[in-house]
Amino acid sequence: MRFLFLFIERSEKMKISIEKKCINPPVPTYLSGQINRVKKHTSILDDLFCTVLIIEQSDIKIVMLAYDLLQFDEYLSNRIRRSVSNRIGINPNHIFTIPSHTHAAPEVLSDGLFGVKTESSVADGYLDFLVDASIATVEVANQDLDEVTLEYSEIQIDGFYGNRNNKAFYADKKIRFIQFKNDNNTIGIFVNLSCHPTILGPSNTQISSDLFGFIRSKLEGLYHCPIFITNGAEGDVSNRHYRKTDDMNELIRTGNGIMDQIPYPIPSIVYECNNLELYSKQFEFNCDIDTKRLNEAILRNNQLILDTSDLDQLKILNATNTILYHQLNQNNQKKCRIEYSLIDFGDIMFITLPFEMFSSLYRMLISEIKDCVVIGLTNTSIGYCVDEVSYDNTYEGLTSPLIKGEGERFIKHLIDEIKQIRLK
Repeated sequence: MRFLFLFIERSEKMKISIEKKCINPPVPTYLSGQINRVKKHTSILDDLFCTVLIIEQSDIKIVMLAYDLLQFDEYLSNRIRRSVSNRIGINPNHIFTIPSHTHAAPEVLSDGLFGVKTESSVADGYLDFLVDASIATVEVANQDLDEVTLEYSEIQIDGFYGNRNNKAFYADKKIRFIQFKNDNNTIGIFVNLSCHPTILGPSNTQISSDLFGFIRSKLEGLYHCPIFITNGAEGDVSNRHYRKTDDMNELIRTGNGIMDQIPYPIPSIVYECNNLELYSKQFEFNCDIDTKRLNEAILRNNQLILDTSDLDQLKILNATNTILYHQLNQNNQKKCRIEYSLIDFGDIMFITLPFEMFSSLYRMLISEIKDCVVIGLTNTSIGYCVDEVSYDNTYEGLTSPLIKGEGERFIKHLIDEIKQIRLK
């Protein structure tokens, strides 16, 4: 007698949990992100948070930690990831630290954003506080995961932010939403927005999550559920050409203007996710520094500084020269190896990247790969990843550690990697 055994692969439902914890500094601290601001914070405009999203399906568990902070260096990111890994027993490569890039949060970078300690030092004990807060929030989230279905949406936003180098150039103005639903109830929303949250200017000395915190708060009020918000391909995107002022009133005006364009409820499409997969990848950039190019740029900028009284322009020129001087004083690094991840939900792909991607490179990516979400500045940042056209004539291109053409080369590599996964 012959027996036929039929094995049917069972797909477990996805489970998620979102929790958040306030990470306001307990003492006055220097704020990061503005080269001319050297004062400690004077008050709190709105609270800063660490928000944890845990996604689990079958034997895959992913922990994403979003912070209302400027960005991470490898030291702090690795410290948090190792601590969380040891506490809940998962692979550190499945743990991601993701800053919003607000320029109104405490300094957490050992060398400052511009490669020198222009904004003084990290407050004593604040990094320890962040690690403890991260662990505590993950532990709470890990105890209460709910089965969910996914619904995806893209909403186009106009009139409040765009390409900061040229208003007429392309910028990703779509906000992407993934609603996690349980029995048709929205229990959490993932949000992805590509924009520098730099509405509050250099004169601001108040703690603030800026634009991302404003949108998060409004969505939480509408949907009565936690919101997990991330930044996308924001390398050359801000509200520079749209802002009227750089204070709290402008934050309110811009935030409300964006929210007015997001329908309630958000229309969505149900996406299947039967087999969550995570792929840890590496890529090696070419980074040979052209000292002649940098010295010539410094001389041009010095003349422009003498010739302009525009405060925005002066800020950019001073920041550029500070970074260029820092690069000239470094050992010439020929190569730069990065780690990035592809998180495959089946119908949609998350791409976590340790840099700030230019809009044109993102457009090159989505022309070939549909339904992909870039999460920039993940774990750390090597700086700007720019296109060839912008390499010699923008702040981002001049300060990028990469040589000309590396942005396009990376996107071609990324497209090939994703296509191989989707052909499986």
